[in-house]
Amino acid sequence: MRLAIRVPVFFCLLGMCACLFTVTAIHAQANEKPAFSKEEILNRWAAALGGRDHLANVTAYHIHSQLNAGGLTGAYDEQGDAHGQRKESVDLGDAFKQDNLISGGKGWVRDSSGKVHDLSGEELQDVVTSAYEESFSYLLPGRMPGHVEITGEDAAGKSYVVKLFPTGGKAATIYLDKSTFLPLREERPAASNTQTTTFSDWRDVSGVMMPGKMFQSNGDPKFDGSLTLEKVDWNPVFDAQVFSKPGEAALPVQFAAGQHEAAFPFEPAGNHILVPVRVNGSEPAWFFFDSGADLSVIDAAWAKKLGLVSKGAMGISGSGAGSAELGMLSDVSLGLPGVDVPAKTAATVPLAPMFSFFGREINGVVGYDVISRFVVEIDYAGHMIHLHDPANYHYSGHGTAVPFAFLGNKPLVHAKVAIEGQPPLEGEFTIDTGAGGFVAFTSPFVDSHHLLSAGFKTIDSPSAGIGGVSRDLAGRLASLQIGPYILPNAIAAFSRDNRGSGSNPNQAGNIGGELLRRFTVVFDYSHQVMYLEPNSQFNDPFDAGMSGLSLVSPPPDFSSFRVAFVVPDSPASLAGFKAGDIVTAIDGRPVKEISLASTAKMFRQDGRTYRFTVQRDGKTMDVPLKMRRMI
Repeated sequence: MRLAIRVPVFFCLLGMCACLFTVTAIHAQANEKPAFSKEEILNRWAAALGGRDHLANVTAYHIHSQLNAGGLTGAYDEQGDAHGQRKESVDLGDAFKQDNLISGGKGWVRDSSGKVHDLSGEELQDVVTSAYEESFSYLLPGRMPGHVEITGEDAAGKSYVVKLFPTGGKAATIYLDKSTFLPLREERPAASNTQTTTFSDWRDVSGVMMPGKMFQSNGDPKFDGSLTLEKVDWNPVFDAQVFSKPGEAALPVQFAAGQHEAAFPFEPAGNHILVPVRVNGSEPAWFFFDSGADLSVIDAAWAKKLGLVSKGAMGISGSGAGSAELGMLSDVSLGLPGVDVPAKTAATVPLAPMFSFFGREINGVVGYDVISRFVVEIDYAGHMIHLHDPANYHYSGHGTAVPFAFLGNKPLVHAKVAIEGQPPLEGEFTIDTGAGGFVAFTSPFVDSHHLLSAGFKTIDSPSAGIGGVSRDLAGRLASLQIGPYILPNAIAAFSRDNRGSGSNPNQAGNIGGELLRRFTVVFDYSHQVMYLEPNSQFNDPFDAGMSGLSLVSPPPDFSSFRVAFVVPDSPASLAGFKAGDIVTAIDGRPVKEISLASTAKMFRQDGRTYRFTVQRDGKTMDVPLKMRRMI
């Protein structure tokens, strides 16, 4: 199961740019040769915007707009110049704030918690593209580097299809109205689909035409987003610090008196990490400790019980093709044993649909906004977590440093993969303590490298997350290498999803707890480095479940197991199990005495036979099931 949470990006791009909410693509085919040449189309576009001479006189901009997203209203502010410096700021009051900056080829993000880290990957590319567009570099040679292509007309014959390719940025497709030569809409590739923004209410702002309104929809009115232009200043004089790396604004954590670290045991749930968390001084509740979560999350029902009131209703996606509704909380403090963390903001998400997959109630997720405040040491073998004050920490262990970049707020490392019958591969993988399973490859990486064409054996291996159930296949690698450590015969999941985190083209995949548990893992977010120390579990063999059963334990009492899925041609299918069967006992022991997480270990004993007490259609059956290695 994967608990990979991706929080929506709130910053939006004005002018010729696309607002970054994830939406379904509005596709148009470029199937007609334009009536004008590329030069003539660009000349007419420049003339429609105010003329090249006037645009060339605009060497800086400061644009202020009203932002409406997910039921929240706030401000979106853009500052930039002709050389590609840019700052984007979102302010949704106490619900959410974020700054993104680029200058001199570098970029930074200051997130809603006030933490600062390098801007990289897709997020950096988006800001570069925005700077390219807002500086009119696609019309004015000598500004930011890039090139422009005219690929034809749309299927309706109403617009020219123009593609922008900023150097170091993300390609953008503009649909240029054939009658006005002003953009109708823009499309950009996103993590799992396409971002589409429509432009309207064009107005003359001191000689430059600007869209007064930008609108974006993902097909659900609850998650629509819009920008309304309020004020534009051309050629403002900026303070020298505007485009410098922003300062930290996170509130200080509070260790127990006189301490600079906190240490406490965690509860393993399979390969997931559960920690006790107090919300605003509440009684402790169990939260996932998840380096794959961009933001800490509190279960919506638990937040309501605590009297917390969320704001807004936005989309959140994770593994699986679906999504859930996310609200925002302000002035939240999360207390772990020995330390309190003022989080400023947190999200609320209904986690109840996931309870049955874990056979217990989970009240939240500890994410980046908490983890990034510390140097975090996770002792998987000893089931301990140590949280160190970064200002007083110096690594002195015997492990190896593995540098990482950020994908959003998630650590992203380089790893090497070997598959029998395939040439060696390399890619970038998120390190996700919230994913309990194997190495999981994204569907774009699987398809682009033809990983499933080598003929090695795979089995169906569905997994569950915020977005629902993912369509995965599981198979065995020849090896996986991270840093200097080579793990032979590792098992991997191969995503077949076309939505959600499993379809993200910006990463090769995800490394979860089945691999991480073989190390003591130290995260130093402030220096963007992870240390790996092999532990007593390092040489444990990699094995998947040998029953062919995917079990869930429904709330509220979690006193039975239900068969959610049966792997074809597995021991369970040959024994006659069917989806919907109710398991009440195993070897005569009532399942209410057996944790669902413990069955993962039970069912990885090749040759072991268990006797299941099964109820189906009002009848009780005794079904023997012999475990067998399938991959």
